[in-house]
Amino acid sequence: MRTFVALRVGPPLRRRLHREAERLKDAENALRLVHEADLHVTLQFLGGTTDDETWRVSRALAEVAEAHPPIHAEYVGLGAFPNAERARVAWAGVREEPETAGRLEALVEAINQALGGLGFPPERRRFHPHVTLGRLRRRPSPAFVAAIEAAAAEPWGAETLSEVKLIVSDPSHQPYHYIDLTTVDLMGGEEDA
Repeated sequence: MRTFVALRVGPPLRRRLHREAERLKDAENALRLVHEADLHVTLQFLGGTTDDETWRVSRALAEVAEAHPPIHAEYVGLGAFPNAERARVAWAGVREEPETAGRLEALVEAINQALGGLGFPPERRRFHPHVTLGRLRRRPSPAFVAAIEAAAAEPWGAETLSEVKLIVSDPSHQPYHYIDLTTVDLMGGEEDA
């Protein structure tokens, strides 16, 4: 199984972000959109996991979640990896509301530590919170680049993310569909910011 740990975007903001993804697709028809229901913030990619590893990861995530409070997230701007002119991934940015800043990075660090102990190394790249909207396999059109640049600071909305998910990619659907294997609630006490 190909798995990852994530926070799912809630329904109202999923709709809003997916509409923005569709606008990007209008500018670049080759953009392969992520299904609306599958929009998420990846915390750690695990790759191939066995049933036994999945069980151990689920237990570790439950322990981490007990110590971490919910995340108050804002979705702001559009961007692309590695950049708009050579985009392979189109994304919506994620940042924490100022009064709870630091919780998301602390959660990612705790997950990396817990799962590192199970043999899943953390991502080598610096954590850049985002929601992947779609993927490209060719150089994007000038219209796509302009659309990304025009929405670089656009606010999309905010929500509280309170569930960490262990998710599996279902390769029988194209593009991939994601299925929740485990859900754990972020239950740590609300700390003063």
